[in-house]
Amino acid sequence: MKKSLFMIVAAVAVLCCSCTKELEDRVGVLEKKVAALEEAVNTNADAISELKTAAANSVAITSVEKKDGYYEIKFANGTTAKLHDTSIIGVKEIDGVLYWTNNGEILQNNGVNVRVSDAAPKFKYEDNTWKVSYDGRATWDAVTFDTKEVSVTMEETAEEYVFTIADVKIHVAKDKAFAIKVTYDEKNGFAGDKVAFDYTITGADETTKVYVESKGYEYKLDKENNKLYVTVPTAADEAEYIVLKAVRNSDGKSSAQYITIVLEERYGTFGGVIIKDDNPYKEW
Repeated sequence: MKKSLFMIVAAVAVLCCSCTKELEDRVGVLEKKVAALEEAVNTNADAISELKTAAANSVAITSVEKKDGYYEIKFANGTTAKLHDTSIIGVKEIDGVLYWTNNGEILQNNGVNVRVSDAAPKFKYEDNTWKVSYDGRATWDAVTFDTKEVSVTMEETAEEYVFTIADVKIHVAKDKAFAIKVTYDEKNGFAGDKVAFDYTITGADETTKVYVESKGYEYKLDKENNKLYVTVPTAADEAEYIVLKAVRNSDGKSSAQYITIVLEERYGTFGGVIIKDDNPYKEW
């Protein structure tokens, strides 16, 4: 009898341990899901805010790469953003102004609609309640929050990236590649000759300026025909240089190309004497 009772108690203990472990595992899985949901909603709020700011301030996007479940966005100002392809935080446009929404309802702070142009709200799940902060996590308020997701998509055109959150589109311009390129960056010439260099500019706009930085070279810049004329010096000097430059003032991008001129020696004959650059070189 005692042995049977001991076995029953032992079995119950094992069963309780098993139930406790199973409960702990379930709680652990749930906590991970909540943490992932928090990360996703805060990351998307930040990304949407950055997209809106970029569109408003003419900050272009250099690239968008589709990853597993999200878009990796790189901006021309050096910042990056991660936008999940589903979101429980959305936006709504009213009279040209974007407001934050959840499940179609505009978020409010003290009865005032919260604009996307304001700082992105922060969210957390605590004490079985969703909470929101509009002051960078300094204070938190309980908020009714629906975890129903809306789709997030991206389309690419020749000029821009278009992000659609539910049915609202955010347009951000593509970063234009900017470069000045000389057709041939090295040429030979005799002293005193004028050597022409053709150049092209990629990604120029109305703010683009072209100029020359030089030491020891005479030159003429023909901007109408995209040509640079350089006078070959009488002697080679490593301290002398000439650089063709361009800057796009609209975003501060610049490009430059160093130009090399190789001084050739001129030979000829005069009265049975080989002439090198007008100097007697060798009798023959």
